[in-house]
Amino acid sequence: MDDIHEVLTSLTNQQVGSILATIVDVKGSAYKKEGAMMLFKPDGSQIGMLSAGCLEVDLVERITRLGIGKEPELITYDMRADNDLLWGQGSGCNGVIQVLVEPVDHVLLQHLYRIKKALDNGQKVLIYKELPTENKAMNYWFQTNDAQFGKVNENSTLNQLMQSSNSFTRGTQKMAHSQQAIYFDCYQPKPRLIVIGAGDDAKPIVRLALEAGFRVEIADWREELCNTINFPEANKHYLGFPKELQQQISFHTTDYVILLTHNFQRDKELLSFLIEEPLRYLGLLGSARRTKRLLAGQQPPKNLFSPIGLNINAESANEIAVSVMAELIQEKKKMLKSQEVVDEIC
Repeated sequence: MDDIHEVLTSLTNQQVGSILATIVDVKGSAYKKEGAMMLFKPDGSQIGMLSAGCLEVDLVERITRLGIGKEPELITYDMRADNDLLWGQGSGCNGVIQVLVEPVDHVLLQHLYRIKKALDNGQKVLIYKELPTENKAMNYWFQTNDAQFGKVNENSTLNQLMQSSNSFTRGTQKMAHSQQAIYFDCYQPKPRLIVIGAGDDAKPIVRLALEAGFRVEIADWREELCNTINFPEANKHYLGFPKELQQQISFHTTDYVILLTHNFQRDKELLSFLIEEPLRYLGLLGSARRTKRLLAGQQPPKNLFSPIGLNINAESANEIAVSVMAELIQEKKKMLKSQEVVDEIC
């Protein structure tokens, strides 16, 4: 689900005329699943990914030669044929994939801006899209914690769904009373990684975490280390320790925290309150013996990871960063896999 963040980050007012393509239904195997998204810009550049390359090539041809994307349209790719030279073999796709293409007009662009603002503020966004048919225009509706917006006409099936309390699985479903196909999804904010300790070894971790789709915040008590010069891409910088951090940061159940202070006493103070926070992941650099001393007889909680990172015999700062990010990605995927019902996610 990282595609939505990549697409939203690339949006500008000059993107009117772009075409948004979203996988809305998969039957069988596919390289990417429902929710995968791409933006085809007017200048020919592309953001995001739908497959290992096969769908993208065909969509570019359809856009440039056939002119699709001027109106919302549903395209079906059947990749099950063994003798097909274009689809199936070697592509990682052997199923039936439906792709929704829709033009990014001024109205949709403004709605995408609102979605980006909500996600940047840590809110989740519920999506309902009434998939287009030959004789019916597409309607869509977005819901955040405190707002609802979209494009819905009076006869839309979405009017009834807005008032319902039913649970919906990510993907496309047909409504029993109308047989109208509705695509459901939930865009989630980037998971937040808070790195406490702004030494040189934090730099490759911050860089890789940003590339892996995390929102990264850095904290330290040393102003000469924790600043925009050393960490220009970090989303936020916190100065202080440790009471100041408690006052500045509100921790959540989806947060990932890494301790990199290299200072036993400071790690002990930090651990004394972080161990009580409902974090998704709490990583501690150092040996198991050091961690045992830090805990001073306390039972380690299930969310505590130490030594931090997957065991790849890492030695350098860059290698350690790779092992740490591998572990973070592994834990993030476990969390996403457990969230199969949209209303449970949102």
